[in-house]
Amino acid sequence: MRTAKTTPRPPGPSFSGPSGQNRRNSYLSLILAQIRKKRYYPLLARRRGYQGRVGLWLTISPEGQLLSVKIFQGSGHRILDRAALKIVQRAAPFPPPPPELGPWPLKIKIFLKFYLTK
Repeated sequence: MRTAKTTPRPPGPSFSGPSGQNRRNSYLSLILAQIRKKRYYPLLARRRGYQGRVGLWLTISPEGQLLSVKIFQGSGHRILDRAALKIVQRAAPFPPPPPELGPWPLKIKIFLKFYLTK
């Protein structure tokens, strides 16, 4: 009996549901969870009461590498914008996206919010 040899694929995320949108949302949830683990609020921004939302475009390779991160909507505070870039860079690399999410590289739009609570 002959057995076929296959090259193992690196483990990636598993997704449920047939819909491509469900798969994209599931992958986006994984990305956001990984980014949340690296979140921080710059001390100087907290002391000065800076708040805002930063819109980012992430470009991710089929292997999950962060190819680029760019601000498309700033918070109005340079310190928060820079922190958002650093947070995403520290969270990378990401899990490999499902192959059907192409075309490659994958572009993802996210927002990071910096709001103070009392």
